[in-house]
Amino acid sequence: MGITGNDESVQPLGYNQKDPASFNNEAYIHSTASGVYQTTTKPTTDFSQDENKERGNWSGRFDFFLSCLGYAVGLGNVWRFPYLCYQNGGGVFFIPYVIMLFLVGIPIFFLELSLGQFSSQGPLTCWKFSRIFNGLGYGMVIVSALVGIYYNMIIGWSLYYLFASFTDKLPWEHCDPSWQFCNENFPLMSCNSTMGLNAYDNGTCYNGTDLLGIWDKKIAANNSIKQISPSEEYFNKVVLGISEGVHDMGGIRWQLALSLLLAWIIVFFCLMKGIKSSGKVSRLDGWLL
Repeated sequence: MGITGNDESVQPLGYNQKDPASFNNEAYIHSTASGVYQTTTKPTTDFSQDENKERGNWSGRFDFFLSCLGYAVGLGNVWRFPYLCYQNGGGVFFIPYVIMLFLVGIPIFFLELSLGQFSSQGPLTCWKFSRIFNGLGYGMVIVSALVGIYYNMIIGWSLYYLFASFTDKLPWEHCDPSWQFCNENFPLMSCNSTMGLNAYDNGTCYNGTDLLGIWDKKIAANNSIKQISPSEEYFNKVVLGISEGVHDMGGIRWQLALSLLLAWIIVFFCLMKGIKSSGKVSRLDGWLL
């Protein structure tokens, strides 16, 4: 093996140029210009340490699998998907859904996972290999931010209901006397003029100036009048405190604001250590899904 100048050449022990299979990944022989031969050992990969020191790596394959499960299955599947099926023809909706799932959904999902695992970078920097795709990274961040905002509001509602349920009688179980159109206060009834009741053309029944109920559901529905369940009235009037219109902005719902703050604090603690902490959280919520 020829040496010129101060060059240093390295060849693995047992290496035979005619037989590449003889390559040894562990031991190396160093030949220097002084003719001194040294044998060193190539350091092996330590899987107990993170390969990416800045961002960290998954604690294990199980954490990664459960995180993917939690990412793929969420409120959209439990809450939004059945509603879309109902609105778009029921079982017939599954035909275009399955087609788009295999042609678009799964390939994009696989692309996102593989690119993220390969580059170990976020959506803004993983597209460095092709600047034309940089806009995709910004779009992913914007969409994730919007989804995070309204998903956290739903979590805030859930926390509100959790605290409100710590009572022997649920507040949305029965109608409050002030809820005029609640079905217990606004029943379906027979509006008989012989009893001094007045049947109006919009399907409602009055006793003088007092609204008593509905005498015809179909006519009332055509006039945008309907009975409302106690749970819906509670959500609109107590939880949200919906005003009469955009001209009345209303005040801050402090119970909701604190519930939303708690939701963001929970998210912070779940993500404070990156995938190290989120992977541990996925062990719980992955099984719950």
